Amino acid sequence: MGHSKEEKAFSRQKILSAASHRIRQDGLHGFSIADVMKDAELTHGGFYGHFSSRSELVAAALHQALFDSELVYDEASHPSLKAIVNTYLSAAHRDSPSGGCAVSALASEVARADDQTRSIMDLHLNKIQGKISVAIDGTENSRLAAPLACTMIGALTLSRLVNDERASNKVLEQARDFILAAADSK
Repeated sequence: MGHSKEEKAFSRQKILSAASHRIRQDGLHGFSIADVMKDAELTHGGFYGHFSSRSELVAAALHQALFDSELVYDEASHPSLKAIVNTYLSAAHRDSPSGGCAVSALASEVARADDQTRSIMDLHLNKIQGKISVAIDGTENSRLAAPLACTMIGALTLSRLVNDERASNKVLEQARDFILAAADSK
């Protein structure tokens, strides 16, 4: 007995959602197809009805994870820089990598990945810089966008490495202060 197109699309989306959480939590290579299918509450055998390989799943899951990150900022059509920075450099974001920014969770791995995977991340980085630029001066050409994006991504990543919660919070706080002061001084 076959499945309807809607059921197949729903199952595929469940797999992508589970995989996008897994890659942010465990990295590009830290999970198995069985893990993802279990998280999606589907049988392992159904995987190949949706994807031809694990590599195809990883690329699609990265795209999904990055898209999910974009939705946070698309809910407010043009959020202020302060809103973007305060949301991104928050303890809540730091403490939930599986639901947070895929760039900070996966940048070092994606740098060593294949061209297709790096291209997906590159496209997203350009979107991040564009949103920051628009928040700074209303255009997509601000010279501050790239360095501020780097500061945000780096600070979030480093805050996750620090064992002491107070020191981790200090990294986030100092980065927030630095970014907002840099934007004000432009």
